[in-house]
Parts: sequence; C-alpha cells; structure tokens
Amino acid sequence: MAKKKKSALPSVEILIILVFFGSFILWAMSQCNAKQLFYEQLENPERTRPREEAAIVEPEIEAPPENPPISPPTTTPPTTAPATAPAQVIVERFTPLYVTIDSLNMRELPSLSSRILTKLNLYEEVAFMNEITETTQVINLNGREVDEPWIKIKTNNGIVGWVYGAGVHFYRIKTDKEF
Repeated sequence: MAKKKKSALPSVEILIILVFFGSFILWAMSQCNAKQLFYEQLENPERTRPREEAAIVEPEIEAPPENPPISPPTTTPPTTAPATAPAQVIVERFTPLYVTIDSLNMRELPSLSSRILTKLNLYEEVAFMNEITETTQVINLNGREVDEPWIKIKTNNGIVGWVYGAGVHFYRIKTDKEF
C-alpha cells in the first residue's frame, strides 16, 4: 500500500483562521481603548471642555517700605530674595446652555423693557453664569403662557447679559416664538 501524501490545505486553513482571530482581537482592543478614553473624558470634563476660560492670577508681592530702615554694614553676604511663586491658573467652568429660539434677544437687565445687547442664533452655545432671577415673568409663547425666570449668560464673544428662561435649554431643541 502506498502512503497518503499529507496535504498542506489544513495547515493553510488554520493559518487563515488564526490571522482572522488575531485581527479581530486587535480591532476589539482598539475599540475598548476608544471607549475607555470616552468614559475618562466624561469623568474628567475639565480636560476636554473647549469653551473654558482661564485666568492667570499673579501671586501678591508685598511692596517694599518707602523709607527702609538703614542697617549697619554686615560682613555676611546678602541673601538672595526667594523666587516668586509661579502664577496659578484658575479655570472657570460654566454649564453650557443652547439657544432654543432663533434671534433670541440678550438684554442688559432681566426685563423686556431693558436694552437689547445682541441677538442670539438658534442652537448657539452660551455659558450659564449661575444667576437666575428670584421672580418669574409670564410671557405668551406661541399661544401658551410660559412662566419662567430670567437667566444670566455669557456668549462666546464675552458679552454678558440676560435672556428669558424659555429661550435657553440644556439640550438643542427649538421653540417657536421670538423674545
């Protein structure tokens, strides 16, 4: 009887399967790393917020007295002044709000009779300045009465003013009436 020749086909199939699974594992690991970065950014938003404002605060240095006392000469060399502390960076974080009414009026004071500073575009992102009026105002909004406070905001251009509460929201939605 003749011996059967061993075919190379099974080893090629195994090699193809191993390459496929190796590629799948590499792809899955990259997806896990992307998700991990996403969740880290959610946990630490101060690293990823594009519209944060940073202010540099210089340390306070005491001014020398106008008439310093005269001291007798000494034989010891004068000591060098300590180096000033590095400037501290203070990051102000604001909650983003989105304009829900096209051409929303931003006013100088929280009142419909106040001077208009600028008009805001639909879905424009603004910063909530953590100030809300204690009282609310009733305004007819597209056939329904809305009772909202006024909210202090800051635009991306640095303009600070007040908008009616129904004109901004935490999400990008649309309301039908101009204020």
